[in-house]
Amino acid sequence: MIESKLNRSDEKRIFDGIKLTLFFGFVVIIVSVLLIGLIPLLAHIFGREPSDGFLKRGLFILSLVLLFYLVVTWRNLIKFIDLNFGRKLTFTTSDYKIEKGKAGVILITISPLKLKLDLYDDLQTLIKQNEPITIEVSKFSKALLFISHGTENLLQNGKRK
Repeated sequence: MIESKLNRSDEKRIFDGIKLTLFFGFVVIIVSVLLIGLIPLLAHIFGREPSDGFLKRGLFILSLVLLFYLVVTWRNLIKFIDLNFGRKLTFTTSDYKIEKGKAGVILITISPLKLKLDLYDDLQTLIKQNEPITIEVSKFSKALLFISHGTENLLQNGKRK
């Protein structure tokens, strides 16, 4: 297992993941705040007052959404730490298996690191099960950066459906 610096494409891959989750998190928060604030406002405009406890239930729902957003942000914080330290782990292994789970395709490595990595659906056909693979992951968040049987990054060939 080799520890090395992140290159520009690795930094871009991590940063794109951070941007995507933050964008969708902000959208969910904005929609939930608008719904919680807009429903009582519309009810007041049309002459009906919301039922007792509506605001309390709305704030409870908003706090659950914010709690979910905090979990997403925590993962992004770890990815941001990876960007600041700029380190990745590279290893070659033939001790792995590919499983199809509920959420998609999962690559499970047994040695030298025990990892469960989410893969693109197309990568399952590109990875040859009997050959050793080279994997690069970020040091702290264990985000998949590179996977190959040689020098060609299979992540650039596979696309998410």
